[in-house]
Amino acid sequence: MVNGVLSLAGALGAAIIAAAIGFLTLLISKEQKTSEFRQQWIDSFRAELAKFLSSSAHFITMYHFHGDMKSNNEDYKKRLDKFIQDSSQMMASIDENRALLVLRANPKEHADFLSKLEALYRLISAESVPSISMFNDAEERLLAASKVLLKKEWVRVKRGEPMFFFSKWLALICSVLLPGFLLLTALGFPK
Repeated sequence: MVNGVLSLAGALGAAIIAAAIGFLTLLISKEQKTSEFRQQWIDSFRAELAKFLSSSAHFITMYHFHGDMKSNNEDYKKRLDKFIQDSSQMMASIDENRALLVLRANPKEHADFLSKLEALYRLISAESVPSISMFNDAEERLLAASKVLLKKEWVRVKRGEPMFFFSKWLALICSVLLPGFLLLTALGFPK
């Protein structure tokens, strides 16, 4: 009878361990994929932010370059016409990248970044284009907010998703305690 109970306990223990390993493997696989998607999000976010900022800086620079020319000659008129034509393409690029950034950002988690993005966008799209120093100040504030956002997301990728983090520690504890408990039980401890 004792051998039958020990055999049953051994089989039950093995089944529980196999089920736990299967569950943890599934969980780790899912969480790894989530981290991969989060890393892709970070990479795309960086690329879209870089495009937004470079297009915006180019637009402001070109606007001031053409605005500073106080000439009525034909060359100036041609360059101004080209700027007006190019600026519509630049603004379309700025609008597109702004929309992509807004869609990627979580309004609750990334509120500071979104407010800095909108502040810079309002400067660019205002009827009177700001000075280069005003633009640079707004750009620096946006960059600072984006660094905080990206750091937070990177820490999340590095640490793992919350469920993965919890499961990792649970698996470690179980892998140490369960074999020890089974060993002590098999040795007849405590009596």
